[in-house]
Amino acid sequence: MVSALFGMVLLIVVAVGFGVWAARGPKVMVVPKTTELKAHATRDPEAGRLRCHFYYDGPEDHYALSEIDLPRSLANDLGLGVPAGWEPTPLAAEKGDDPAFVENYNRERLRLLGNQPLPPRAEVILDLPATHAGAGAGILRFTYGFQRRLGGVTRFALIELVAVSSPSLG
Repeated sequence: MVSALFGMVLLIVVAVGFGVWAARGPKVMVVPKTTELKAHATRDPEAGRLRCHFYYDGPEDHYALSEIDLPRSLANDLGLGVPAGWEPTPLAAEKGDDPAFVENYNRERLRLLGNQPLPPRAEVILDLPATHAGAGAGILRFTYGFQRRLGGVTRFALIELVAVSSPSLG
C-alpha cells in the first residue's frame, strides 16, 4: 500500500514537472552535428545576381533557410536588392537586451527573413538581386534549421565573398 502510494506521488511529481518544463516555451537542444549545409556563391554581374548555392547533405526534409545577415556596407557595395519571398526585418529588442546593441546592430547590419526549404541531397540556388554583383567583399551569414512545438535546431552557414581583382592592363 505504501509503495503504491509512493509510486502514484512520484508519477504526479514527474507529470507536473514535465508540464512546467513544456509550458516554458520552445527549447533549443544541443545535438551533435552529423549533417552539414555546404554553401558557396557565384557572381553573375551580367544578370545582376549573386547566386548562393546550398547543398544540405542530411536525411531530414524539414530544414529551411530562415535568415540572411550581412554588413550594410557589403549590401551597399553589391547594390543588393531583396529576393522574392524575403523581407528586411530589423532585430527587435527583447526584455533584457541592451538597447544600444540592438540599435547599433540594425544600423550596421542588414537582416532578411524568409523561408527557403532545403530538401535533402539536392542543390538549392537562392538568387540575390545585386546591381553590382562583381563588387564587394565580406561574409554573408545564413541561418537554417527547423522549429517544432517543443523546440528545434538552429545552425549557421557562412559564405565569404572575396574581392574580385580587376584584370591588369598591359
